[in-house]
Amino acid sequence: MAKEERVSFDSESNSDHSHDGLLGKKAESSKQHYKRPSTTLVAIVTLLNLLIFAATSSIWALSPRTCSSLDAQKKVSYYSPVFDSGVRIDLDESTKNHTLWGDDENTSIYIRDPSPEVDAAWNHISADASPIITVNSEEAIRLGRDPNVIVKAPEDWGFGDDAYPAQIDVFHEIHCLNMLRKEMWWDHYFRPRFGDPANADYLHVRHKRHCLRIILRTLMCHSDVDIVTHNWRRGSYRPISDFNNPRKCRNFEGLLQWNNEHAVPDDMKKWRTIKRPENAVILPKPTPNLYTSEDSEEWIDGV
Repeated sequence: MAKEERVSFDSESNSDHSHDGLLGKKAESSKQHYKRPSTTLVAIVTLLNLLIFAATSSIWALSPRTCSSLDAQKKVSYYSPVFDSGVRIDLDESTKNHTLWGDDENTSIYIRDPSPEVDAAWNHISADASPIITVNSEEAIRLGRDPNVIVKAPEDWGFGDDAYPAQIDVFHEIHCLNMLRKEMWWDHYFRPRFGDPANADYLHVRHKRHCLRIILRTLMCHSDVDIVTHNWRRGSYRPISDFNNPRKCRNFEGLLQWNNEHAVPDDMKKWRTIKRPENAVILPKPTPNLYTSEDSEEWIDGV
């Protein structure tokens, strides 16, 4: 029995060795049949991948991508904290009724003859009624201003230790346009004070020149590229310009509302009583001087 068992064990052992031998032959055979890819094939595959990547990148770069109205405005404007304030000034498409000879009674109140209602309408949309706001030092720096130089709001204004008086420029620009409008109606606005235009004082003339420059600068800076076409009209043998061209406009009413909501209370009273601190940085006199003439009692030498 012992011999048979040993024979049986040896037989099983021999079978295992035989199996290992077969596996070894298979492994050697597979090693002999495996071939590494040629250098040419690798180069072709790599080149195809690069071409696919380049084509995909080009399509992505050239494809139109959506951009929010706010982001678009930021790209064509200098920094303004208004953009980050949450105010809705999205661009809206509109077509205004701007005819060439809009002198009938149904036209805009802003071009009517002088009256208290007309003056109130202009004051409502200009710096004459749009109060001062404040910016902080970080915003001032992003505006290209030095917080150590620009006027700082006194703490009794109620805005803390990091507030600087500021204005949104459009309201000042409309103020300037209003000043030039009043020149059209000299008899109503200025004759009681000056008589003939030749008698206007230094400040009046300087103010109007300043306003003319401000409006021209703004128009040239923004350079409106909207296109005006022309129509044939009864009663004219010449083409008539059609100023009712569609345009994209910022939400002015939204901006005006935001400005009023963030205004300094009683701003003009505070502005007229503000005192220069002893540590204020004093810049040279403005040239030309807009606010006072050199011989005016309002200009104080050495101050």
